[in-house]
Amino acid sequence: MTTQEAPEVAERHPRSLPARLRAAAVGLCLTALSAVTLAPGPAQAAGPEELQERGGYTAKIRRTEYGVPHIQAHDFGGLGYGYGYAFAQDNLCQLADHVVTLRGERSRYFGPAEASADDPHVANLASDTYFQGLNRSGTVQRLLEQPAPLGPTPELRRMVEGYAAGYNRYLRDTGVGKLPDPTCRGEEWVGPISATDLWTLMLDLNTAAGASAYKGPIGSAAPPGAAATTAAAAGASPAPRPARP
Repeated sequence: MTTQEAPEVAERHPRSLPARLRAAAVGLCLTALSAVTLAPGPAQAAGPEELQERGGYTAKIRRTEYGVPHIQAHDFGGLGYGYGYAFAQDNLCQLADHVVTLRGERSRYFGPAEASADDPHVANLASDTYFQGLNRSGTVQRLLEQPAPLGPTPELRRMVEGYAAGYNRYLRDTGVGKLPDPTCRGEEWVGPISATDLWTLMLDLNTAAGASAYKGPIGSAAPPGAAATTAAAAGASPAPRPARP
């Protein structure tokens, strides 16, 4: 079988959360479209890191002298596994924070009136209402039940499952209390992710110019006569989100 490789940029910048998550989701999709033949890479800063999971995932992570990881695997599940592990090494807090958004749990951990992480003009309560409604609607599950090309290809499905397993492997090996990034070290909202979380992320990115762009009005919508009360409860002008240490 052809060896597959996926590069992923490793620099961290706290203000680039949407771009990072977009890159992760797009990387999963694009890499699954074709096998990439392994080619000689730049000089290596360290030897390869070999990963093996009891569920059958195997991958090798090589980092260039600039810290950019390249993932080698013999199947798409392993490719996603290595990609998820490498992304977690570099950006676990960013994805963990956004998973809280996708699950509609921001009010629980950060307060209902605070500005949502993915949109400073939307309060957490309105964001949670939107995403909880999306999750209850079963939209993601219905799309996953469709065969390709209306639904994901088998290769992409295996990659996404592997990605979640790789992310969770890094979190399990490191421990929430020992994460290198103080942004989420020891935080109760950090935990394992699922393939469903990643599919919801992809749907959110794909609808960024559609329904997702109106999550504020959708999440705070109310019948005539109740609009003022609902707007006040949801926080018409969300409080700025203070930076966590």
